[in-house]
Amino acid sequence: VFPSGINLLVEVVSASNLPIADILSSDPYVLVKDGSTERHRTDMIPNTLNPVWTLATGSLFLIRTTLTEFFEYTPYMGFVVKDYDSLGGDEVLGTAI
Repeated sequence: VFPSGINLLVEVVSASNLPIADILSSDPYVLVKDGSTERHRTDMIPNTLNPVWTLATGSLFLIRTTLTEFFEYTPYMGFVVKDYDSLGGDEVLGTAI
């Protein structure tokens, strides 16, 4: 018998060789989405093209869901790395699906 509820522990670890989005560097953060639903957002790490997220910067999070919801209604789990901008929109630096 399978449990109806599941817990998924997810960790965002790092990115490397990100493109420059500001003058000399980028201010990256990661959005974790399943389909169009945002599940998590890490903290922004300023002035780096090779960020490493830690527990202090929101690297680890828990998704509580059901088997049906996750496997039948979640089209994909996506990771979007964005550059934070205080003015204007944040730029996409990279994605992983």
